[in-house]
This record gives sequence, structure tokens and C-alpha cells, in this order.
Amino acid sequence: MSDAAGAARRLRDQGLGVLLDQARLLLERSGRTLSDLRADPSLLRGRIHLHLAPEEVRSLADFWGHRRTLRKVQEGRISLSLAELNLRCAQFGADLFEVLAADGGPLLTRADREVAEEEALAGCLSRLAKIAGEGAQPWIRGLSGDTRSGEWLRRAWRRDRAAAEA
Repeated sequence: MSDAAGAARRLRDQGLGVLLDQARLLLERSGRTLSDLRADPSLLRGRIHLHLAPEEVRSLADFWGHRRTLRKVQEGRISLSLAELNLRCAQFGADLFEVLAADGGPLLTRADREVAEEEALAGCLSRLAKIAGEGAQPWIRGLSGDTRSGEWLRRAWRRDRAAAEA
């Protein structure tokens, strides 16, 4: 097994596959490839923002020991740069590019990306509705997706996205 494949396996075994998946997602959303990253290391400044499930928190808390990050991990959120992940991969004897290439995790399909973007949109709308509070107009409360207005907005977003890609 190559160093890169070993590093990928160790990260996955430690429950850190979420980092590799998010790094891959970040690359895909930016339209960049591993070759682009290798040619332009400044792209490593891209940041991964995670909202974690409880079972993932412990793995990341063990993985990242310094206090500031540890506090954020315990709150269920973390933001780290691809460069930080690259440094961690280097401790396993490989760089991030090699690890992602060797990991062979599934690349997200267009449908997966749309679902992820739609979930992010629904989260934003839900927060907006919460901020607006109980005194808000009914259509604002509906933005959380619980009523027809929320669904209407999501359909309009899908239609606009399809038109932009056509």
C-alpha cells in the first residue's frame, strides 16, 4: 500500500473521512481539480466548514488537539483550511493531493451537489424565519419549508439554477 493510500486509510479509520469528503466537495464546488491545486498551492487557502454529528465530534477532537479548534469541535462546528489538512496528511507521509487521489471516495454527482446546495439554502431560510420570529408575516415563517411558500421558493431556486446551467 502506498503512503497516500495508507494515509487515506488511517484518516478514514480514525473517523475522519468527513474531512476528505469535504475537501473533495470544496474542490468540486470551486471547479478545481487536484492538478489545479498542485499547480497553484495558493488554492490551499480554501476553507472547509463543517457542522458535525455527535459521533464525528470525538474523532475530530482527538485529531485536532489545540484548544481553540477543540472548543469549536465540541460546539459541533469547525473551520479549517485545506493547508491544515495537508499538514496533517504530511504527518502520515503523504500530501493532500495524493491522499484524495488514493482515497477514491466517490466524487459527488451533479444531483448530490444540488441536494447539498438545496439543504444549505433550506438552512439559511430556516435561520431567517427564526430571526424573524413569531411576529413575522406568515410567508416569512413559511421560509423554513413547513408551508407552501418555502416549497415555492425552493422550486424557484431549482428553476433559476437549471436556467443558468442551460
